[in-house]
Amino acid sequence: MAAAILPNSQFGQALPFRAGPDLPVLDRSLDYIPRYLFRTYAPKSNGSTNEMIVEAPAASRPSGNVDFLQLPRDRAAATLWNHLNWKTRNGNWFRDRDDNLMSWTSSLFFAIQHGLRRHHSDFDNPDLSNIRICVVDTRKFPRGTFIKDLDLMEAYVDKEDVGSFLNLRLSNRGFYFGEYLSQGRLDIEGRSGHTSLRLLLDMGLYDLEPRFQEEQELLAARIVKLREPFAAAPLITCPASKLQVRKAIAAAQASFGDEYALPFALMLLSLCPRPKQDRAILAGFAATFTDEEISRLSLHTMKVDGERLPEVQQFADLARDLRLHVAPEGSAINPFVVDNLYSRLASPALPIDLTQIDDIASSLSTLRVSQRGSRSMS
Repeated sequence: MAAAILPNSQFGQALPFRAGPDLPVLDRSLDYIPRYLFRTYAPKSNGSTNEMIVEAPAASRPSGNVDFLQLPRDRAAATLWNHLNWKTRNGNWFRDRDDNLMSWTSSLFFAIQHGLRRHHSDFDNPDLSNIRICVVDTRKFPRGTFIKDLDLMEAYVDKEDVGSFLNLRLSNRGFYFGEYLSQGRLDIEGRSGHTSLRLLLDMGLYDLEPRFQEEQELLAARIVKLREPFAAAPLITCPASKLQVRKAIAAAQASFGDEYALPFALMLLSLCPRPKQDRAILAGFAATFTDEEISRLSLHTMKVDGERLPEVQQFADLARDLRLHVAPEGSAINPFVVDNLYSRLASPALPIDLTQIDDIASSLSTLRVSQRGSRSMS
């Protein structure tokens, strides 16, 4: 049965997920999508992604007009598992022209590492200028355009493969990356920003997070490794330098323009654990962005889901600190909202192995040394 496709209108074309009365939890989850989602793409990416559209491989086929949630359960579960595992129906690791799903992430950390990996692992070894990151403001899309992978997996948890994959995502091994899904064809023209890895590197990405230079051919295991310092916070943190703040703001402005400059700069500074009320960050942002800009961006009402995503939670914490810095408690600006509505563990924070404290401190030493040097230039 074909689903209702929203025609070209104020939303452009979209194929929303429409949860029926038998999936009330999924229906509620559609209202709690992070404001910013990222998609990394390259010439050999599955489907088609550019500044106009994000189109799944099956979007132009008759099945491309069918809402995933209207598929028979067995077929839907198999499709979901194959997509999340990057496999076709026959188990190969190649493109699947019957796949009508496209992946996004709420983690800039993951989006960047995914791009670096593609530079090494794609068949054509694409140039860094051809590996791009798209960001969308999900408020500009109709309800149901995006859905959280964990929520979708929970709806099909009775299927063995999906249940096993969900258990992996929820394990304490750290293999969760903030994935969200869209389906069919999605028009994004005028509602997205795009940049390249080359531009991010030219603007000083390695100065903000030197560890991105290492093990670029890895993805999941590398993200887990990169997150280790967050487990030691607030015992061990990495204060930002004035130079790093300037570079983050400049990179954000050059990459995505005025609309996304403030949140993207904060995200770039969230790639390692920062102390609460980081002085350089608060001073730099207060000097660069006006109170009106912060209010107009609705930073204080933004949905952020930092569950099992320490880098995303760090972004939320920095944003909250900034809001309180420019608009103290009791002001007219509403409190910053962080939604972690479906916590799946009593304590979803990263586990910390106290025997690794010295290793974690050592892993941040490069940043600290560079900051001491940069302060002399600040």
